[in-house]
Amino acid sequence: MQGPGAEGNEGAKPALSRILVVEESILVAMEIEEELAARGFTVELAGSLLAAEERMRRRTFAAALLDCHLPDGHVLEIALRLADAGCPVAIVTGSQADSLPDGFGKFPRFQKPIPARTLAKWVMDTLAPC
Repeated sequence: MQGPGAEGNEGAKPALSRILVVEESILVAMEIEEELAARGFTVELAGSLLAAEERMRRRTFAAALLDCHLPDGHVLEIALRLADAGCPVAIVTGSQADSLPDGFGKFPRFQKPIPARTLAKWVMDTLAPC
């Protein structure tokens, strides 16, 4: 299955294939990036809220996978801003649902550890044409 921007889809706009991955663990982020890139997506990585804010100032994204807890805070505000802009967001966390701050319940949540291929499948399914 090919993702947006993959070979054979030359007319796709770059923003339609750009995925934001906010993850504090560089190894986990690289694994997710590899899975998404194999499906034709361009991935922007950020390991902190500050880095995510910078990426969001420069680009728009087709979807976002956000680690809930980062060294400089929670991603809730970023998640809400992305969702308000029409970007599908999923939360990836090691925390139990009842320990997450209020507001995270509106987003799909994946419990760590989770295979990167499962996250890539969520992106593919979410962005697939109806």
